[in-house]
Amino acid sequence: MGKQYAQLTVEERVEIYRLHADGKSRRVIAAGLGRSPATISRELRRNSLATKVWEGGYFPLRAQALTDRRRQRGALCVRSHPAFAHGFELRWPIHPPGWHPFAF
Repeated sequence: MGKQYAQLTVEERVEIYRLHADGKSRRVIAAGLGRSPATISRELRRNSLATKVWEGGYFPLRAQALTDRRRQRGALCVRSHPAFAHGFELRWPIHPPGWHPFAF
């Protein structure tokens, strides 16, 4: 299979904040945490955006709260969708009834 993915921990987010505030590059931060530079870049990009109530900038506790909210919202979305009411074993027909690939 592929690599096992693990969510960033609060401790890792605090370390990202500290190193980023010290002016370290994303690659240096990634090497220090044993993570991909893309993971660090994505973390800083997703959790640093300014909003109506947030002036912007990376803050680790806020980043963790946003992550928890995204994770909860995603799970609720899938569970509440009518297509998944009977579980993931539900099979939708790929083709309309009566359709055959060699029927001309």
